[in-house]
Amino acid sequence: LVSTAEPNPNGSGLAAPKRIAISADGTSLYSSSPRRGAIAEFRRDPASGALSFSGCLGASTKGTGPGDPCRYVPQAQELAWETGLWGISEIALNRAGTALYGVAAEDDSVVSFSRDPATGTLTFAERAEMPDPQGLALSKDGANLFVASPPIAALNRFRLGPGGRLHFLGCLTWKKKAAGPCARCA
Repeated sequence: LVSTAEPNPNGSGLAAPKRIAISADGTSLYSSSPRRGAIAEFRRDPASGALSFSGCLGASTKGTGPGDPCRYVPQAQELAWETGLWGISEIALNRAGTALYGVAAEDDSVVSFSRDPATGTLTFAERAEMPDPQGLALSKDGANLFVASPPIAALNRFRLGPGGRLHFLGCLTWKKKAAGPCARCA
């Protein structure tokens, strides 16, 4: 069950959920909440698909108090700005189940979290600034993350490291008649 204690200011990370990601082993489900700057965490029974709420990771400390089931990223603040979670929309898990990645257009951020495969618990890893990121994809081998940034007409590439670490490798952008390298975006 999701906490109904008063106050539950962050809505357990479920206010206006946007995207869902399920771990490859089927034991965890995550939902992004751009409105609350949070990610809700659920345990999932792979046999039945049944969900049980296990907590949330948030960035907005406004109104926290008794009944708030969220843990907070280290840079959390009253309104979640510049935390990597403000406006988080797209999320994706790596195949190994050890990291979750997201984009937060309103926060101009690509964000990463390490994931404990045994419990499904997320821990903040890193935030990279990027103009208005809108989508993301993981390479099949799990070595790279690709992020679209429409305002600068760019596709950005990161190498993924242990614990959800991000290493910016470069980007391609629209050029008159072709695509080519762009200035560092992250």
